[in-house]
This record gives sequence, structure tokens and C-alpha cells, in this order.
Amino acid sequence: MIIIDYLEKGKTLNGYYYSDELRRLREEIKAKRLGKLRKGVLLLQDNAPARTAQVAVHIALEFGFTILPHLPYSLDMAPSDFYLFSRLKNEIRGKRFDNDKHTLNAAEEFLQGVIQN
Repeated sequence: MIIIDYLEKGKTLNGYYYSDELRRLREEIKAKRLGKLRKGVLLLQDNAPARTAQVAVHIALEFGFTILPHLPYSLDMAPSDFYLFSRLKNEIRGKRFDNDKHTLNAAEEFLQGVIQN
């Protein structure tokens, strides 16, 4: 399941913000993946401070998510979305956007195309 969210300018990605994202994820799973919450959700995430904050970990465990350990960095391993961002960079390279909204629209169009294919 892919959930896309953009952080507003001036906002900080912290444990509370990420907790809200986990709530949103739970609702999306409930709506789109019937029965998945009962079977269990495996949550693989990086070890950024917002994701390892006590409040975020507490919410994830409260929802019954199993948090998989983040493996140490290795040059031999790439995150599952690694290919995606290089393709996005190539897609928007050389284009000029008038404002953030136009930039986000271009990213959304690209991501929707990737998700549908």
C-alpha cells in the first residue's frame, strides 16, 4: 500500500506528525484491505527520529502493527523505493515550476503513472 503525503512548508516531521500518518495508514488499510488488520501488519520503516519516537512507536504497537527491525546500512542493499526517486528526478529535470503546487502536481502525475503500471 502506498500513501503519499507532502509536508507543508514550515512544518516539522516529528513523532506526533508521524503518529497521525500511522492513523491514516490504519484507516486506509481498514478501507482498502478488508481483514488485513486482523491478520497483522508488518511495518518496515527507516530509523529516522520521527519514526523511532516513543509516541510513534506506541501508536504503531497500539494498532497491532509489528515493527520490523531496520537493518544496518549496506551498499549492497537499496531501499525498495530507490528506483522511484531517480526516475522522478529524470522526469522533472530541466522543467521550471511556478510554485510548489505545480511541482507537487507534476510529482503526483508521475507517481500515479507508476502506481497504475
